[in-house]
Amino acid sequence: DFESPNDWFILVNTSPGPPGSPVEVTGLELREGLKKLGGFSSSDIDALLKYMDPDGDCDLTIPEFEAAQEKLNKPPESESKAAEAGAVIVRLEVHMDEANI
Repeated sequence: DFESPNDWFILVNTSPGPPGSPVEVTGLELREGLKKLGGFSSSDIDALLKYMDPDGDCDLTIPEFEAAQEKLNKPPESESKAAEAGAVIVRLEVHMDEANI
């Protein structure tokens, strides 16, 4: 078990940079690490990289990993905008009813 993403990154990172440099995992290291865990196909790993590595440099950083986790817990932007607009539309309908429009 890993206590933080950093623990997993350190384990999977087979070619760490100099001390103090950001911990990054290459696409190849990610593939090898997930194969060790088992249960992940190549297409699973491709999808993960596409989602978690928005700049497409094939290096996954801890901030990118954490941002991807955060995105999973948020509704898509269109849903949040619809929810926000929905409340306004309900108020507008009440005003229209009160004004007999």
